[in-house]
Amino acid sequence: MVFFIVSSLILGGCGSSSQDNNEGFAIYLAANGTSIDELAILSHIDIADEPIIGLDDIVSYNWETHDIKLTEPAAERVDILELIGKPFVVCVDRAPIYAGAFWSNVISRTYDGVVILHPLEEEYDSHTLRIQCGYPWESYFSGDDPRSDPAILTSLEKAGKL
Repeated sequence: MVFFIVSSLILGGCGSSSQDNNEGFAIYLAANGTSIDELAILSHIDIADEPIIGLDDIVSYNWETHDIKLTEPAAERVDILELIGKPFVVCVDRAPIYAGAFWSNVISRTYDGVVILHPLEEEYDSHTLRIQCGYPWESYFSGDDPRSDPAILTSLEKAGKL
């Protein structure tokens, strides 16, 4: 339910900039200290000035699993920052597509929106993030899956990240 409301609000038009930026796929932190509990009540979500993950930070994106393999510097940056529980916004050219929260397998709280899991299970290296619907399982997710948005696919294809 939270995810559906947030997606509707984001797609209705939010963001912190009206500039036309051709940066492609990027993940931004929500600005102004927004918490995940506030996502459902906000009329819009402002994004940070710079993405936390941009196309240059991505080695590859697996369209089937929505796993993102990061470059070494990006993986180190994500590891250093304490992102768990912080809201993010996936954008294409700074246009918001959907929002969610950074999450970890050590969190026992369920979540009905989109999460970016980090770190993943032991079989993955520390350079991989997963964008997942619902936590701990997809059955906790409510709404329509926004990860396969055509704008995201076009941006990742154009950048040669798939």
